[in-house]
Amino acid sequence: MIKIKDLKKYFGSKHILRGVNLDIKDGEVTTIIGGSGTGKSTLIKCIIRLLEPDGGEILVNGKDITHVTGKELRAAREKLQIVFQDPYSSLNPRLRIESTIMEPLKQSGRFKNKEEMKAEANRLMELVGIDKRMMHAYPHELDGGRRQRIGIARALSLGPKMIVC
Repeated sequence: MIKIKDLKKYFGSKHILRGVNLDIKDGEVTTIIGGSGTGKSTLIKCIIRLLEPDGGEILVNGKDITHVTGKELRAAREKLQIVFQDPYSSLNPRLRIESTIMEPLKQSGRFKNKEEMKAEANRLMELVGIDKRMMHAYPHELDGGRRQRIGIARALSLGPKMIVC
């Protein structure tokens, strides 16, 4: 499903990723282990294209997404979703939980109207164990576990082929 070939990333003269190769098959769970500062987060951000790699290739279902932009990048990101390590900093403090979950649904253009998006947001909240009474809460009103479940609901919202945590 995803193949990483000779991926490189530099920050200035510092080599963060040097020739990383990775092959993840459909349905497979892969764990990347390493100490602090070894490039795990950088690798993940390069895979989902939040950071631009400085070399190598990222193939998703055989299609090279290393340099795609615009609609092609958006389509690739719908297949590759992320649950960020710090749930609080990954949520917009000005958006209520329901709006936060609905944001990727709006961007996808898959829904006819706001009622359909709200119904899907409610389904996702239920799926991840967030009580419906929390839909109008702000991120600062939730504990860390609930914030993380909001991130999981967002990641699941578009039916991705791969979720990176």
